[in-house]
Amino acid sequence: MTQTSITRHQLPRQIINDWDDVMDQVTTLPEADIHLVWAAIRYSLPPVSRLDALQGLHFYINDHQPHATGSADALVDHLPIPTDKRQNIATSHPLYTAMMHLTAADHVAHNFLQSCRRMLSDYFAHVSEEAHPVTLYNHILQSRDVLLALSQQGLSGPADGETDDDYLVGQVNHYLTRANATEDGKRKAITFLKLYHGKNGLTSDHLIPREPGIRTGDRGKQRRKTKQKPRDKALDQELLQSLQQRTSRHQASSGAGTTTGDPDARQRVLQPEGEFDELIRHGPYRHAAASASKAAIEADEHDIVLQRRTPSTMTVDDDRAVVRHVQRMSLVDTLTSMTDIHRLTPHQLQEALASCRHDPAQWALSMLLVCTGMPLARLETLTVVMTPTEDHPQEDDETPQVVHDGTLLTYRLLDGPSRLPDSHDHRWVTLALPHALIQAIHQAVEHHGDTPFRGNAKSLRQTWARQADHSAGLPPTPHRLTASSWMLIRPAARDDVAARALSGQFGIALSAPAAYRALAPGELNTLFQHAVGCLLPSLTPWSPPDWLTLAPVAWGVTPNPHAAHWSTGSPHAVPVGAFRSWFEWLQRGMGSTVRRFMSPLRPSERSPETLLEVLAISAAHCYLVFLLSTGCRPQGSRVRCERVEDYLWLADKDSWRARESRWIPMAKELQASLDAHQTLVAEATDWLRRRGFEVTDHRLAGEYDLCAEINRAQRSRMAVTAMTHRGFIQTLSTLQPTDARPVLAPEDAVRNITRHSVATYCRGRLPMPQLDATLGHVHGFRQQGPGSSAAAPGRRVWQTTISDLLKEADYHPLNRSSLSHALGQ
Repeated sequence: MTQTSITRHQLPRQIINDWDDVMDQVTTLPEADIHLVWAAIRYSLPPVSRLDALQGLHFYINDHQPHATGSADALVDHLPIPTDKRQNIATSHPLYTAMMHLTAADHVAHNFLQSCRRMLSDYFAHVSEEAHPVTLYNHILQSRDVLLALSQQGLSGPADGETDDDYLVGQVNHYLTRANATEDGKRKAITFLKLYHGKNGLTSDHLIPREPGIRTGDRGKQRRKTKQKPRDKALDQELLQSLQQRTSRHQASSGAGTTTGDPDARQRVLQPEGEFDELIRHGPYRHAAASASKAAIEADEHDIVLQRRTPSTMTVDDDRAVVRHVQRMSLVDTLTSMTDIHRLTPHQLQEALASCRHDPAQWALSMLLVCTGMPLARLETLTVVMTPTEDHPQEDDETPQVVHDGTLLTYRLLDGPSRLPDSHDHRWVTLALPHALIQAIHQAVEHHGDTPFRGNAKSLRQTWARQADHSAGLPPTPHRLTASSWMLIRPAARDDVAARALSGQFGIALSAPAAYRALAPGELNTLFQHAVGCLLPSLTPWSPPDWLTLAPVAWGVTPNPHAAHWSTGSPHAVPVGAFRSWFEWLQRGMGSTVRRFMSPLRPSERSPETLLEVLAISAAHCYLVFLLSTGCRPQGSRVRCERVEDYLWLADKDSWRARESRWIPMAKELQASLDAHQTLVAEATDWLRRRGFEVTDHRLAGEYDLCAEINRAQRSRMAVTAMTHRGFIQTLSTLQPTDARPVLAPEDAVRNITRHSVATYCRGRLPMPQLDATLGHVHGFRQQGPGSSAAAPGRRVWQTTISDLLKEADYHPLNRSSLSHALGQ
């Protein structure tokens, strides 16, 4: 820490140390008065000056009313400190400055301001030793602004018996529901609530508790704002004005809108706005805006308005950023072509392979370039190992290898599936080589050693260059053979992931989809055999090369009995039938818990704790249906969801690095489960309130359509919160029978096992762009790349797929009818 930062921002202990030197010199005050002065100093942490100390004594005497032995002026006169008031103390003494800002000259004894000062002192006068002075200053500043905004509303202060922080937190929650509250004020109020949770040791699923002055995360990992050029800012402002004019024209033409009969609509509007609220209200261009009138268009001819014809899976901010980029690059830039113009036709491939068939090393290298699509630089490092010591090389080995007497080709995927600490078999591709290719590699090893392809690329180019002297079209090259492999492999592949897996690297466009999909055993080997079968005629049976001694009927691939065990892709995906035990535990636990709740004949004797267990099981069942019906990520504190008719808006990327949201159709099973659970939560809330409990809804905007549960906050207080994945696993673990040995244990399963399983199950049942749009995978290096505007599948297609999935998982609705009757009593 530099000397400048120390003098500008100080911690409470630094201010106390300054006063220690002063108080050690005081010898004329009684012991009781010294304790009073020390209490006032620790209360407001004023600077070392007579006027500031006097003001601090006034704060303490008015807020606590101790038994003072004398007046404040007489006490200060005994202190050996300067008389003049200190200047520039806003950053060095933030707590004292905040109290001064809150307190007017004639309102020192105001009840509400006393409550504000007591809370500020309680929170910031004593902080942890790990507190950072700059962070503490920001926390005090934001809390002061929140309390200052509340002081302008004419509040009278807490009632008798009500604590300061409970009263002020209640006023802050009310402030968040005001329509005229600014975004900056809401952000500061959220920080104030986080400090309240951290100070009182409260836990919440939608607020991360903060301690005064304690940093969160690493400064190096925080997002950095990039500076824009002045021209970019002007373009951004111009585009924003045009979009606002388009929105105003659309609202004027479509009217004020219709009012729904949803009883929770007003409550949702009153919730604090967040980063997703604009998208919740408008959606990612789901309903196309009505065309503007001719007069409006003529009036705004200078505005460039770009509108999507198909829905976008990006957020509104990201979509506008794309529009700004397209505007800036028009007429002065070119789009990168997503199609390689250097691909060869099938006839050219046959001619290229036939021209090099007399050299076994060149022909084998050319065959593997086309049949796998692997880059030349990596394929040149191929090593032949006749007597391997293990099934696969080391995890960090990127060299392709021919093993098992030259019959198998194995190499590692450079990206895609994630690593496991105890196994890496799922990251390796194993292919059975055809007999003709095996014999060519054996011949190449005899002439070139264990790395038969090293240095052959140059001679291969010379061979093709001599052939191209008297032929038209592009001359074949190793790189053009690699580029042409996609046209040969993709038509026979189930999706892009399988086709790109043969190359050993997915790239930025397919790395995320490949991480969630498990390929069928032997799928890549079958795809490789198809490509080989298309190119073997290049050996020309009527004029075979001298090195090939096999008959043409034996050139192909002999089925390998071990191919059924060659699995590649996600190691976490499981068959959806593995979730049958989870549904069975939830069904059985729901029945037994409901019977235990209803066992007392008198409704007044029924246990609220048992009812909370029933709600937790119901929420876990609904949450499992939600995961399997949407393929969403595990729910965390930043997940937002909104139901709009038969569709679901979902923002489930719980990360600070990126924002992603999408629209997906809702399956009828999910709709029924959510409706039944929300009805049960409402009935349980009424039942608890009739029993004298105070039930508070702690959910934010965008969380009302998630699976909710009720937890006990204090002795007579209940809190309604959105269920988290941690609570779901805890509920499942509690319901798991002690003697059960399930295929899928909840505590051993990874967090996103349902997402991996849904992606693998839907693979092949849905077109890949639609599946990626449902799962939230944006294609392309840029946001406007192919697939970034793909729409989710139709509701009927998605309904059929999800119904089949839930049927295999043995899903059955929970029976809540008897419980609803009991809660009505």
